[in-house]
Amino acid sequence: MLAAHFRAHRLAVLVAGLGAFAPCATAAALDDYPTRPIRILVGFSPGGGTDTYARILAPRLAARVGQPVIIDNRAGAGGNIAAQAVAKAPPDGYTLLFISPSHVINPSLQKSLPFDPVADFEPISTVAAGTVVLVVHPALPVKNVKDLIALARSRPGAINFASGGTGSSSQMNVEQFRSLAKIELAHVPYKGTASAIPDLLVGEVQMAIDTVAALLPHIKSGRLRALGVGDRVRSPLLSGVPTIEEAGVPGYEMYGGTGVLAPARTPREIVDRLSREINAVLKEPEVVQRFTELAVRPTGNTPEQFRVQMKNDMARYAKIIANAGIQPQ
Repeated sequence: MLAAHFRAHRLAVLVAGLGAFAPCATAAALDDYPTRPIRILVGFSPGGGTDTYARILAPRLAARVGQPVIIDNRAGAGGNIAAQAVAKAPPDGYTLLFISPSHVINPSLQKSLPFDPVADFEPISTVAAGTVVLVVHPALPVKNVKDLIALARSRPGAINFASGGTGSSSQMNVEQFRSLAKIELAHVPYKGTASAIPDLLVGEVQMAIDTVAALLPHIKSGRLRALGVGDRVRSPLLSGVPTIEEAGVPGYEMYGGTGVLAPARTPREIVDRLSREINAVLKEPEVVQRFTELAVRPTGNTPEQFRVQMKNDMARYAKIIANAGIQPQ
């Protein structure tokens, strides 16, 4: 009986010792992070804006964490394929998601998603906000935003606008403008901005609000007229162009926001480390210059701020989509 009691006592001591050791082992693993390459999934094809921003970030983040950071393009379903893959990935900090505005637009466009865009992820940091610009074809007899609004009110529905597709961020840009300006416009959706621009240049469609990066060459050539930028500050690439709010539409602010997410339940120590490193990268002069050349404003924030921003953006887009009468599919 005494021998049995002694064995039970030793077992209890051993179990207690292992229990005390486990948190230490976990803490040590977190201290060593990362020990292998990190993958950042991008839900769009190589060469697009979202992919370009991720590829600016990746090598500089790699230099700071001491491991390769690999961009993995998983294009399709408006970014949902990549998002679903990351939502189901192990929450260990080695599989991340680089998002575009579609991540917060899609919940209002689709009746169901295979993931929760907020609850299934840990926000790490925003990365950049792409400035948008309102342009018109020069044949349209308007010189500024107030002229455009006056013309639209005198001819309800007669002015048409191009977008990159139904539910695209470029449509959301115009729908918000239309709603705040209290005007009616006709929507002409295309399969992406690249498909819309040729018709915009020849006047088949008369206006658009899309990224400065996509439209700047045609503004500089005089084939399109810029009336206002959608960010809260003027673009250094279009310093003479007022913000749309300055030009007469109070409350207008639209931008193409991007950021990095991790799977839900990723340890907070890893999330905080990645957030610090990404925010440091965004302050590097070369990164600021590169983003500025692309008409993109480096942002960066804390995980808490990013989560609040995502929720606010989802609510904002839901309202825009409802006001536009777009039905979820």
